[in-house]
Amino acid sequence: TAMNSDAYAEWSFALKASFLEIYHEQIRDLLAPASAQGKRDIKHERSGQVYVTDLSMVDVHAAHEVHNLLRMAAAQRA
Repeated sequence: TAMNSDAYAEWSFALKASFLEIYHEQIRDLLAPASAQGKRDIKHERSGQVYVTDLSMVDVHAAHEVHNLLRMAAAQRA
């Protein structure tokens, strides 16, 4: 609605996507080429943030970009 869009008019959003698979205790980056698959670890920061080292992060701006990444990640699954 017009009221809702006015409420967000001054907001700025940034969206990044990453996809991973944990299979047989190995973490695989589903957006990286097979040749770039190295050792990845799960890290816990004191602030409570949890992340995976060297995981690909892709900027997305539209739903179709997310859909394309989902297809790409699904093709990489073990």
